[in-house]
Amino acid sequence: GIRDLIVTGVQTCALPILVGLGEKEFEKGNTLRARLCFEMALERDPRNPRVHNNLGVMAWQEGDLELALTFFDKALDLAPTDGEILLNSARVLDAAGHAETAAQMLEIYLSVRPHDTDVWNEYRELVRKSTQSWKPDHLGSEVAPVYLEMGCRLAEVGDIQGAAEAFARAIRIEPQNVEAYYQLGMLHLRLNQWGDAEELLKEAQHMDVGHKGVAESLALV
Repeated sequence: GIRDLIVTGVQTCALPILVGLGEKEFEKGNTLRARLCFEMALERDPRNPRVHNNLGVMAWQEGDLELALTFFDKALDLAPTDGEILLNSARVLDAAGHAETAAQMLEIYLSVRPHDTDVWNEYRELVRKSTQSWKPDHLGSEVAPVYLEMGCRLAEVGDIQGAAEAFARAIRIEPQNVEAYYQLGMLHLRLNQWGDAEELLKEAQHMDVGHKGVAESLALV
């Protein structure tokens, strides 16, 4: 009835006060006070993504990455394109050794904010990490063309992270695969990673001096 509406209204009004107070206490280093504010805010509104995000940040600062990811996952369920939550989630995933998933988070962020140069740099680094972490586990060289084709298809549809992963796997399976070096070099050019692109293209040229595409691409870097 009316009483319930009044109570709900008071709780709703109090929520931003609690969240703001918690954030101020957190900035001062008063983590206990901050946590109490956020937990009380969560009691009033369990579906508030900002509160879940703030508790995730606290858990991250305290070194509990698993708990932090639990809070960020909940926050993303409630606000899937929130930039701050996506960044926090990606950075904790990276710290926990999940570079590939972290890169996917940043892809979502960059799809909405394509001009954020700093985050593009983070994304490129995550792509590099994810391609280096995979192990071929006794796969034969005949599998390399499969990954090469997969990479080309992924690049065509704009999945840069997936394409880079596929090309890198082709190279690790067959280190003399000129086309894989070339395609991965071209991908780095798309990401404006000129140094990495030049290194990969020069490696391809060393293996096949007559490769026309390699020579033309090297002229760009």
